[in-house]
Order: sequence, then structure tokens, then C-alpha cells
Amino acid sequence: MIKIKVKGLDKVLLEIDKWQKETERVLDNAVLESAVYTKDEAVKNISRKYPEGAVDTGILKSSLSYQKDPIRPHVYRVGAIGRNADIANRYAKAVEVGRRPGTMPPVGDSPQEGLWRWVMRHSWYNPASVKRGGNPSAFQLSRNKEKRIKQAKSIAFLIARKIKEKGTKPRPYLIPAYNKGVVYLIQKMDNTLT
Repeated sequence: MIKIKVKGLDKVLLEIDKWQKETERVLDNAVLESAVYTKDEAVKNISRKYPEGAVDTGILKSSLSYQKDPIRPHVYRVGAIGRNADIANRYAKAVEVGRRPGTMPPVGDSPQEGLWRWVMRHSWYNPASVKRGGNPSAFQLSRNKEKRIKQAKSIAFLIARKIKEKGTKPRPYLIPAYNKGVVYLIQKMDNTLT
């Protein structure tokens, strides 16, 4: 029986372990930078002017963030994250991929919900309160509060019916950001490993 003893093997294994840990740290940093880049691209995409962009109240835009996955190492999530994520996710998909014809979006049970709320926000009843840089808003409503609320509900219903008939166009903001983020990550890893 032949026995072979390698001197210094412990040092070699220790160096390999150090190299592995350093490589993991550098690659995790590259993934983090890619997540930040992807989030910034998504914010830039959603902030474009209408009709490409989709900022109304700013909730979706402000909820775009990144987060380290608590279970999987070296994985970061990018999307609607944080305090207003549940509100933002209600319409994030409709913004990203549009809405197919066939079903009506919710009009709302009160002026604080659904399309009814949207119409109330985008309407005007006092010429002194004209919005959008001196241009009148889309809908002029009555000065009387009860009539104004009733008119807004009617307009919201008509908009919902039109969406049911025609759908809405997609305004992708996250998928293009992911695609750019993947390219950014590949370039970052290529630069890091060479």
C-alpha cells in the first residue's frame, strides 16, 4: 500500500475557501447593483410623459424598490415593495400589460374608490382651480357638491364601459427595466470575473 502525504494542503484549502467567499461577496454586490439599476430604470420608465408613462397619484412610482430575498442567497426582488405595495399592486399589472376588453373595472362604491375617485381627482368645477398648467382638466362638473358627485359617478361608469369594450393599452415599465437589468448584471459579472 502506498501512502501519499501532501504538505501544505490545509493552506491550499484555506486559500480556496477565502477565494470562494470573496467571489460570492463580489458577485452578490454585482447582483445588488443590478437590482438598484433595475429599480431606477423602472422608475424612469413609469415617469415618462403620458401616454408612455403612468404616474397618476405617484403611489406605484414611490413603491418601486428592491429587497433582498430572505430565503434565497444572492437574490433581490424588484417591484412594488413597502408600505403602499398592496395599493400599488392593484393597478400595477393593468399598467404593465394593459387590460383586455371583456370586463368592467370597478367604478367604486363611493367617491373615494375606483374610477369614481379618478374622475373626482381629474375633474374641475371652478375655473380658478384649473389644473395641468393652465389647461382645463378632462371633466367639468357642477359647482353643487351632490350634482358633482353624481356626475362623476356617471362619467366613471361610462369610462368603465369603454374599458370593457376596448380595453386599455399596455404601458410597460417593469419588464423593460428587468431586461436592461439582466444585461447590466451580465456585463457587471463579466467585468468582475475577468
